Amino acid sequence: MSHSATSHRSLSEDLSGHFLPALRMSTIVCVASLMVVAGVLLRLLLLPFARHRFVRFNTRWVIYPASQILMRVIGVRMHVIGKINHEQQLVVCHHQGVIDSLMLMALSPCMVISNTDIRGVKGVGWVMEQLGFVFVNRSRQRSIKEVLEPAIQMIGKSKVNVGFFPEGQSNNGFEMLPFHSSFFQIATASNAGVTPLAFQYIKANGKPVSKTDLDVFVYNTAKGSVVSYVYNMLRVRRVQIEVHVLEAIGNHLIQEESMNRKDICRLSENRIRADFELRQIAD
Repeated sequence: MSHSATSHRSLSEDLSGHFLPALRMSTIVCVASLMVVAGVLLRLLLLPFARHRFVRFNTRWVIYPASQILMRVIGVRMHVIGKINHEQQLVVCHHQGVIDSLMLMALSPCMVISNTDIRGVKGVGWVMEQLGFVFVNRSRQRSIKEVLEPAIQMIGKSKVNVGFFPEGQSNNGFEMLPFHSSFFQIATASNAGVTPLAFQYIKANGKPVSKTDLDVFVYNTAKGSVVSYVYNMLRVRRVQIEVHVLEAIGNHLIQEESMNRKDICRLSENRIRADFELRQIAD
């Protein structure tokens, strides 16, 4: 095969065999299992104290470093431009696939709100639960209301960050979906600030990522099994992601401007969308 033909191979044609994803999945399960053990021991140690202290220390000492390890296990390296406050922030971002949630937890001590449909996926759902995900069924308004109060209490007392994806579902990688404002109520009720993020896949297997290549990383229900998607993604040997930490919306601004959840949502979407559209991936 000529050098020219090789250089133009799509990412889907340049995936590894079955050994690498099997090794990575085994390592992920081992790390998650160690997290469970560490979490149990930490809970026993902090048993005399209020639960929010356990959430704080478990997120900082177990989930945060373990998420960074897992990002390396799956071959992802992040180049972060900017800095996230590690206390009492809503970290919000556009959404493309499963890896996005792990990315948020590797960027700062953070609990992530995710859809319940992935919780029931064998293996994947279990690992996500051990990582500290807060699951909510976005299709039921009552469920969204139910999750708000625990999340408000958690961020208010434990001071950890809470991350979520306001689009509500994955986009196609190059066109953002409209934001939903429901979860921004957490910011107005818990005195939290909001940190918007934008990210982009830069390289995969050492080559620039094209829009066609994004199909490997982007997931939506129309693509079928999430297990097959994750397995295929784990066949990518090396991935480079660039993360932009955008201007934060401080709680002082929220209070001074008497911003409601829709105001905060609109401002967050504007900042993320502007950066997202500025850094479009080539065809």
